[in-house]
Amino acid sequence: MQRSVVTLTLIVGLSLFLACTTGTPTSVAGTVAPAGTAAYERAGFETRLDKGGRLWVFESSSQALSDYDSKGAPAVHTVRPLAGPGGITIKAVEGRTIDAYLLARPGFVTRIDKRGHLWVFAAGSPELSQFDTKGAPAVHTVRPLAGPNRMTIKAVEGATIDQYMQADPYL
Repeated sequence: MQRSVVTLTLIVGLSLFLACTTGTPTSVAGTVAPAGTAAYERAGFETRLDKGGRLWVFESSSQALSDYDSKGAPAVHTVRPLAGPGGITIKAVEGRTIDAYLLARPGFVTRIDKRGHLWVFAAGSPELSQFDTKGAPAVHTVRPLAGPNRMTIKAVEGATIDQYMQADPYL
């Protein structure tokens, strides 16, 4: 008797779980961001909320953004559950877009090098343009595992790293 009750409980529980997770995907297509996405905006990115309350992140003026606005959510995309501001789920066409969005801070520009290290520059600094044209500077400060998500963080000066780490990403 106990065995059949346990089995029935498992079947009912699994059925409820599957019913909640296999619903039809919901997305929203439109040319205007819905109200409420302003809290998620960051320089260089545009966001959209789908009907399920998930945050779609796009680089500003990207082809992926115009495709989303005209056709809806793409079939192939990356999802980071609960990774966004306030624990919201984030979606994007590519994982690197989500990474760049999550690492963005007001007044700073970030780059991720081939080794996965986070480089931080003050917005508009000459070091940033040199990094983009010539690569990493020979003299720089390194803080292993001190960045977001335990990334190694690098900058020309340690003060830039300190200011970046103290900046609120959700302003």
